[in-house]
Formats: sequence, structure tokens, C-alpha cells
Amino acid sequence: MTDFSNSMLSLAIILSSMFAIVGVMYGLLKYRDATVKLPVDREQLARIPAYGLQQQIQDLQMDLIGSMLMGVVIVCMPWTFTKKLSGQTLINN
Repeated sequence: MTDFSNSMLSLAIILSSMFAIVGVMYGLLKYRDATVKLPVDREQLARIPAYGLQQQIQDLQMDLIGSMLMGVVIVCMPWTFTKKLSGQTLINN
């Protein structure tokens, strides 16, 4: 029982510190948004310059990350079937 309570206490400390940092960052960003001086009015800005290009770059980044993850999965797949069953492996070495 003490192991469970110790692990829950450490988890609570880690999560509370994470939420405290996120809360401070959120507050700083809200303060910055309220006090920033833009060269044009916010109402005139429908979207940021090069918004379409930024979206394309983000899409390509997600495609790259997905391809890299798929490559790792494909490379690691053969080792998932090497579980020993009564001294024999599923893949013959």
C-alpha cells in the first residue's frame, strides 16, 4: 500500500508541476496578446501572411513524421514475433 501511495504522490507532484508551468505560460501568452501593438488592426487581419504556405508546410511535416513512424514500425515488426514458445522462436534463426 505504501508503494501505491508513494507512486501516486510522485505522479501528483509531477502532474501539478506540469500544470503549474502550463498555467504560467498561458497567463503570459494572454498578457502578451492583450498588450502587443500590431502595425494594423486585429479586425483587419483575416489571416496571417503566407497562411496557405504555412498549412502546406505543416501538412508535409505531419506526412514526414508519419512516414518515419511507419518506417520504425516496419523495421521493428519482425522482432515482435520472436516470443519464445517452449524453447522455440516463431522465426527460425
